Amino acid sequence: GLLDYASAEKACQALDLAGHGDWRLPTRPELESILDLTRHKPAADPVFFGDTRTDDWYWTSTPCAWRSGASWCVDFHGGYVSGSDLDYRCFVRAVRSVSPAPGQ
Repeated sequence: GLLDYASAEKACQALDLAGHGDWRLPTRPELESILDLTRHKPAADPVFFGDTRTDDWYWTSTPCAWRSGASWCVDFHGGYVSGSDLDYRCFVRAVRSVSPAPGQ
């Protein structure tokens, strides 16, 4: 569901999925990297990101430098990026950092 920023961070920290508990909000570049601007509704690959909602925004962990109390959000309806106040309610797509396998 839709969460304010603090609740979104807590939801990621509490997430235990696929045997991993190190989930977090993505950075703006991480979330933008799954945008597919040749598509809309969703502006993401439906095979890999079929559960992407197109009716609201998704939080990133990247704060807006031009306004305290705001963070960047990504919209997968049309591929937009905008800043939102931290009390605004957005969706969450949790990510985790993965280290390369030894020798790679």
